[in-house]
Amino acid sequence: MTTPASEPRDQDQGHTSDILRGAGITMVGTLAGGAVAFVGEILIARLLGAGTYGLFSLAYVLVRIANGIALFGLGAAVLHFIAVYRNQGQTDRVVGTVFGALGLPLLLGLTAMGLLILFADVIANDVFDKPGAAVYIRVLAASVPFMALSEILALITRGFGYSRYYVLVSNVTPPTLLVTGLIVIRWLAAPVIWVAVAVIVAYATAALVGMVCVARVVGTDLWRTKPAFVFRQLYGYSIPVFVGTMLYLIMEWADILLLGRFVSDEGVGIYRACVQIVAIFDMIIFAVNAAAAHIFPVLNHHQLRDQQNHTFRLVTLLVFGLSTPVFFLIVLHARSVLLLLGDKFAAGVAVLCILAAGRLARNALGSAAFLLVLSGRQLIETRNAAAGATANILLNLALIPFFGVLGAAAGTTIAEVVLNVMRARQVRRVMGVQIPYELLVRLASVGLITAIGLAVAEHLAGVDTEAPSLALLGYAIVAAPVFAVALWFMGGSKADRALLRRALG
Repeated sequence: MTTPASEPRDQDQGHTSDILRGAGITMVGTLAGGAVAFVGEILIARLLGAGTYGLFSLAYVLVRIANGIALFGLGAAVLHFIAVYRNQGQTDRVVGTVFGALGLPLLLGLTAMGLLILFADVIANDVFDKPGAAVYIRVLAASVPFMALSEILALITRGFGYSRYYVLVSNVTPPTLLVTGLIVIRWLAAPVIWVAVAVIVAYATAALVGMVCVARVVGTDLWRTKPAFVFRQLYGYSIPVFVGTMLYLIMEWADILLLGRFVSDEGVGIYRACVQIVAIFDMIIFAVNAAAAHIFPVLNHHQLRDQQNHTFRLVTLLVFGLSTPVFFLIVLHARSVLLLLGDKFAAGVAVLCILAAGRLARNALGSAAFLLVLSGRQLIETRNAAAGATANILLNLALIPFFGVLGAAAGTTIAEVVLNVMRARQVRRVMGVQIPYELLVRLASVGLITAIGLAVAEHLAGVDTEAPSLALLGYAIVAAPVFAVALWFMGGSKADRALLRRALG
């Protein structure tokens, strides 16, 4: 019989095992999908050419915004309620949440598709003053319902604790199908409009795969259990998240939109390239947070504060421990990284370093936002999003006219850091969750010392940094195990290593 004293340890070990296993699967899948997606972007740019690629990009931005609207914040609601209802054994509500979360994104996605098709000419001519964008807006609009459906289906599987299905539907299928389609288009020398068609096919396939995966994880309960719909709770939870999502979209695109008014097209392109590179930090934090998505709501529901603190510490350890080596790789080899995209992009070294520093600071504290949303405190996070979006716009308006792309990088970074400091204080005050600042300082210090040592060794070895691909590959092969050993033995405490060992065991 399990004693009361040992039960929390057993439960905590189960939670940490789930997180580590889920984070590993999600991380590998996300990074692999990100690499394939990056290859896809290169193929699209080469197939379309710079000018047409710009028109395609405008249309694709509209599609991504429409997708955010179609999801209506239901992703976070699904992660919250499926975890809670499964823990309570309420199968009818689990099934009701699954079906209840699918209808609205599909309806809003179809509506957004129709509006984009109907107003394509108005948007292209009157908003962008680029008539050539209309055809891409019309065609890409058809991908919106598939995009929204595939994303919500993937999150449903994640709510059931299945990382592999989430990765398959969200991170692997769309970019893999898109790259395959682009290769066929290039081989057949087909008209470039087929690039947009390839996007539709990729997300339509992802939606189909998502349906199969959901049917598999829910099992026969999906058909045999009469669903108990909880629309009021589900949509009531999602509305503040939806508002926050819209605010995040403003925050995400404000710097680039304002740069489009104040700097050259080349400056905007360099900045956008830097933003795409630092997206790797987004992959890390989302992968680890998604792995804990089905755990945090249960711990909060049962008010298990000690386990919640342990889980949050493990999440922070994983996110920041993975982010630190990536940050130093980018900073020490910023020019080589940018040269992979072309010679003109090398002018963005300072911008890339500033944005990378902001993302590192965000990853140190950013899991607090995820915790606020999944614990039912989405109204707090909505206010945070409003404050962050406002600060981002004001800072960019103040700095971009004088400092151009550097001003955009600085303004965005300052707004992001301030926002995440606010979140960290809120989870401590509202939930009693302690931010492990001593762990963050230790990891950062060890990472800095290790990076300096590697930089000195690289200099003494005379590595040719003018060959970016070889320099980056060589650094990654050598640096990965060095960082791993240094961070393992010096970055965390004995208790942290014990926590990871229990999870691995």
